[in-house]
Amino acid sequence: MYLLYHPDLFEASQDWNGSELRDAVTTAAAELSRDTQLGPGSGGGMYDDILRSGIAEAGHRSPDGLSVALASEQPRSAVLEGGAEQARYTVTADGTDTAFCLDVHALKRKLEMGYDSVSISVEEGVCPDS
Repeated sequence: MYLLYHPDLFEASQDWNGSELRDAVTTAAAELSRDTQLGPGSGGGMYDDILRSGIAEAGHRSPDGLSVALASEQPRSAVLEGGAEQARYTVTADGTDTAFCLDVHALKRKLEMGYDSVSISVEEGVCPDS
């Protein structure tokens, strides 16, 4: 009878705690740094969605309640001319005041498939203003 009046007991919480978010962000950053198929300037500005999905997967959570926001200028794509791509993203989540700044650097050769390297550094706190 108690469950009839409290159906939310079966719903998974979308809230994160600080240590869960920290673990998920650092794991996703390491995994995405090894994936040289996409960089911050590829995908038509959808790299924040790639980060969000990677962090949610690393945390074994739904991406609901997780926010990844571009904190720098939109990175220019180096797909055609090659060169460097760089962007910063602030990661926050419902249930915690913890935030992380992801600084993403990618290097690409002109007209080559994939990237030569993708590097994601993680710092605790909101990204500084550009």
